Amino acid sequence: MIKDFRLSLFGNFENLNYTRENIDELFNLYSEEKNMIPIQFEEINVTTGEKSKRVRLSNEDQKYGLQIGVERVDFEINNITDIREGIEKGENFLRKFIKKYNVLINRLAINALEEVEYEEKYQKLVNTVEFFKENSQIQIGNHKVEELKLSTKQTKVNIISNFYLAPNILEISFDINTIIPAMINYTDDDLNLFIEESNNIIQKIKNDLKSL
Repeated sequence: MIKDFRLSLFGNFENLNYTRENIDELFNLYSEEKNMIPIQFEEINVTTGEKSKRVRLSNEDQKYGLQIGVERVDFEINNITDIREGIEKGENFLRKFIKKYNVLINRLAINALEEVEYEEKYQKLVNTVEFFKENSQIQIGNHKVEELKLSTKQTKVNIISNFYLAPNILEISFDINTIIPAMINYTDDDLNLFIEESNNIIQKIKNDLKSL
C-alpha cells in the first residue's frame, strides 16, 4: 500500500495565485477530470512573513489533487495499491501544467511512503547494540547521490530512503530530488525521464529488501 505519493516541480509560480481567471484556466486544462474542487489555502513566506492566497485543485474525496505554491507545484495522491497509479496520474497532470505555463522549472522531486507487511528478515536492516533492542520502533536512514541523464542534461539527484521498523509493519519512505545547478530549465520530456529513472531506483531498493 502506497500511503502517500507526491510529484513536484520547483520554480516561480507566484502569478498562479487564487483568482477566478487562474481557476478557470486550471479547470479547462484538466477538463477530463470530473468534479474537481478549487480550494484556497494560505502560504506564508518564512523569510518575510508575507501571506499569499494559493490554489489547490482536488477531486471530491480529496484522494488526489494539484497544489500550486509560490515556488513549488505538487501533485499528491494517497492510499493507492501500486505506485504506477501515482506515477501515471501525476505525470499526466504535470506534463499538461508544464506545456500550458511557460515557467522555468529548476528542480524535480518524487516522494512516496509505502507500507509493507513486517517480516523477521527486516531486522537485518539494522545491527543494534543490546541497549536499544527494546525499542518499539527503529528508524534507519540512507542517502546517496547519483547522476542521471535527463534529455540532453546530466543531472545529479539526491536519493534518500528511510525505513521505519515497528511491530507488524515496515514503512519505507522515498525522496528523490534533483540538485539545483547554476542554470537549468526542465521540460516535460525531462519530467518523463526523471520519473522513469526514479521508479527504477525505487524498485531496485524494494528488490534489495526482498532479497535480505
